[in-house]
Amino acid sequence: MKICFYSVTAARALGGLETYIWELGRELAGRGHEVTVVAGEGGQGRYPAIRLVQFPFRAREAFPGLPNIRPGFRQRYRKLAERLSFGLNAGTFLERGDFDVVVVTKPFDFPALWRARRRGMKAVIVFSSGGKDCFVGDLLFAKAIDY
Repeated sequence: MKICFYSVTAARALGGLETYIWELGRELAGRGHEVTVVAGEGGQGRYPAIRLVQFPFRAREAFPGLPNIRPGFRQRYRKLAERLSFGLNAGTFLERGDFDVVVVTKPFDFPALWRARRRGMKAVIVFSSGGKDCFVGDLLFAKAIDY
């Protein structure tokens, strides 16, 4: 099976979701699956059995601040903008990647997956997260997620 983990931070951060991606990917690769991590530029892979493909993006800190209408709004907007910039660059790869499964860990990535699905991506899309990050359009774009 061809499995893709899609996360802008997967190669450049050491948090819980990034560790989850690499450790689950390592286990799946060890069981004979072809595993690809699609990540933002600026980091490195953790295991040679996992293919790392990186794309440029605009870091969240580069986006102007918005009024903090509600607690956390400003930071969620910046995360969404970062993910959208990543999706514009990585989207075509997803569409053409011929993956069986794409795993996404943040709702901020839903628009890129929604766009890839509308452009013909056939992969099953799985959302796996324990976070509280969300944005107003989650429900609209969540229709692209299978599980």
